[in-house]
Amino acid sequence: MRGAKLSTLLHNSAECPNVKSCSVTVHFEAIAIEGEKEKIRFSITRIAFPDNSSHYKINEKQVSLKEVTNLLREYGVDLDHSRYLILQVCFSKVIQTILMSFLSRVMLKPLL
Repeated sequence: MRGAKLSTLLHNSAECPNVKSCSVTVHFEAIAIEGEKEKIRFSITRIAFPDNSSHYKINEKQVSLKEVTNLLREYGVDLDHSRYLILQVCFSKVIQTILMSFLSRVMLKPLL
């Protein structure tokens, strides 16, 4: 999650004035390697709060940031050279396309 302050990521409107947290969960599944018997799956969640604090979870268990980075490094995710940003940009474009498509359909419906 990005933002100058984590609290800016929380929705704030007249309809929802007291949002207590927001979160993002990323699900991982390792590509099967020949001879591997079980699939490797896990999820990482970051939850942000209005006081700009946050915490992490691996498979719904609260953990430290160090545990998250250790797990990602264990599976070869390069956190040192910002290569993950390339994927984030691609992901952002996909989300933006889906959102724009949804909004165009909603806004084109006649008001009754």
